[in-house]
Amino acid sequence: MRVRTTLTVVAVTALLTALGTAPAQADGARTLTGPSTGDTDVFLTYVGCDNLFAPATAPQSRLNLGPRAAPLGRRSLGLVPSAGGTASGPFARFDSLAGFDARVSVTSAAGSRGVSHVMSITPSNPPGTAWSGRAAVDAPAGAWAEVSAADLTYDWTLVDLRTLAPISRAGAATPAAFAGQHGDGAGFVVTGFGCDGRAFNLDAISASGSTFDFEGVTLTTSVA
Repeated sequence: MRVRTTLTVVAVTALLTALGTAPAQADGARTLTGPSTGDTDVFLTYVGCDNLFAPATAPQSRLNLGPRAAPLGRRSLGLVPSAGGTASGPFARFDSLAGFDARVSVTSAAGSRGVSHVMSITPSNPPGTAWSGRAAVDAPAGAWAEVSAADLTYDWTLVDLRTLAPISRAGAATPAAFAGQHGDGAGFVVTGFGCDGRAFNLDAISASGSTFDFEGVTLTTSVA
């Protein structure tokens, strides 16, 4: 499966340093032939469920019909975790914690536990630190549901970017409410599933002005 590896402190620091330098460009709907989006602002990754920076293992992937009526097109991206404790799903960069919109449609035959991680630098945090938010989220059993990362309530922690150690807690709030208290800022969000090791399907990833539809490769066969 071609996904980005677990985010490291170097990657996070470099990303947060560069955030806000240029707004993401809207590309509209984009059809994908595999798990790679080809977009530096929105792509699939896998991270630790309890801790964004914890060790994680890559899932297996497949493109398949449905299941049931896929939110976009005929197919969706199926992900099979290698083990529990890892969340797999879309990474999305944003320029505004108060106004970002990152959504994904998800389903699981048996249901799947997931998590959403947000990191952002706002005017209230000291240099060398960032705000980290964590929210638990579940994929429904046997039905498609859209998950909006911006609508979730996160538990917020101030993190030292050099050591990744927590410095202080800041309570629970949605991203917009937190930005109202601490100031707006750029950052990124990762929303994934599979924390319990159960397989799930993703489709209709929407962020940074683009919507991604997993359809695979169209093949034509002729026989003489």
